Amino acid sequence: MSSVTRQLNAIDPDLPEALYQELYQCAKRELRNRRSPTLDTVGLVNEAWLKLGERPHWQNRAHFVGTMVCVMRHVLVDRARQRLAQKRGGDQLRVTLDEHLRSSADQAVELVAIDQAMQRLAEVDKRLERVAELRFFGGLEVKEVAELLTVSEATIKRDARLAKAFLSAELESVT
Repeated sequence: MSSVTRQLNAIDPDLPEALYQELYQCAKRELRNRRSPTLDTVGLVNEAWLKLGERPHWQNRAHFVGTMVCVMRHVLVDRARQRLAQKRGGDQLRVTLDEHLRSSADQAVELVAIDQAMQRLAEVDKRLERVAELRFFGGLEVKEVAELLTVSEATIKRDARLAKAFLSAELESVT
């Protein structure tokens, strides 16, 4: 058992610094194109950690990061859905839309559309959805995804191309 695996199995709210930095970089990539008016990079990592709840038995570092990437995506989608509900009057406040709010709402719509496309991809092929999540959202390298999913690197490269084509087609049909 590697030292990383031992650390992950004994993990507590004080994440080892190297792992925290890796999660921070994943969150930073995720937020780069999706500005959140109420969530920054550290907030996304912390909220995902809290949302994870019960800590599963980690197989390795890639398993840990992959799980956290999935949880971070769900945190962002949940936030986007909340913003859209508020935009539709769910919060009962009247607000004048300015350019910033409009752009925030557009990003929320985009994030929800991506999540719906990812759900449709999962219905077609669960592994393609997982590859897309780990590669495109989590920023994991081909080798790391292959190790995590126990398939060859060539399979991951092919799956990533297929997933990207599927998601692009799904998102084009929405617009």
